[in-house]
This record gives sequence, structure tokens and C-alpha cells, in this order.
Amino acid sequence: MLLPPVGILAVMEYYRSGNINVNVAIVLALGYLFGAYFGSSLAVTLSNDMLKKIFGILLLGVSLKMLLGK
Repeated sequence: MLLPPVGILAVMEYYRSGNINVNVAIVLALGYLFGAYFGSSLAVTLSNDMLKKIFGILLLGVSLKMLLGK
């Protein structure tokens, strides 16, 4: 519920400050849109156990990157 009003105000302020690259923002927004659609389509076909395992592997990979990366 908070995201649209807070997000819109934040984006307006960042845009006024010149801190938004519009072309990059459009590419990211399209990536989120298609990723959410196809990700949710895949998620509803998988079992809860499989989703938990995939999420756990993803978290493990991120944690290793944080521990070992620069």
C-alpha cells in the first residue's frame, strides 16, 4: 500500500535532482515486468517444496557472494 505514493514522490524528487537515467529505468522496469510475469507463471507450476529448495539455493548463493566477494 505504501509503495505507490511513497515511490512516486521519491521518483519525482530523484528526477528533479537529475539522479535518474530514464533509459536505464525503462529497461529495468521492462525487466521487472517480464520477470514477474514469467516468474509467477513458473512458480505456480512448481511444488512448495521445490520453491523452498530453489529459494534456499538462491539465498545460499547470495550469502556466499557477500562473504567471499569484494
